[in-house]
Amino acid sequence: MKTTAIVLSFFISLNLGAQPNDTIHSFELDSNGVKVYYTADKMPAMSISDEDFFDLLNSKMEWPEVDINCWFDKVFFEIIIYPDGCFKTGSLIIANPMCSDDERIDKMKKELKLNLDEIFNGMPKWIPAEINSQKVAVKYVIPIHVHLEF
Repeated sequence: MKTTAIVLSFFISLNLGAQPNDTIHSFELDSNGVKVYYTADKMPAMSISDEDFFDLLNSKMEWPEVDINCWFDKVFFEIIIYPDGCFKTGSLIIANPMCSDDERIDKMKKELKLNLDEIFNGMPKWIPAEINSQKVAVKYVIPIHVHLEF
């Protein structure tokens, strides 16, 4: 029985209670040598409302075909938001796939990643994160819960 995902349920940032000291904030360097933090004193925010964000996702999202033998209920989409509010899309993780066909899961993942990249690249700039009142780049993980009807 074929099914499609019909709803995105909520949007959550990972803010682990950052401290106002750069030595306490963990970071990695991106390909251009920019510090990309995992947490910040003030995490980034969308410049559009949550409702507009969900409307955008729901109107433009194209879900791969799933069935009772191969499905998933959550994906994590990673973006990096830079100090100027621009962002770069990153990796996509399908959590707990219920499928033994790795090739099929990889195909679903590629389809979702391309679609999410297209949607996010059409979004306006974000309000950047801050540490000690200074705008910084932050890695942001967006969990997307998928509701399936079989």
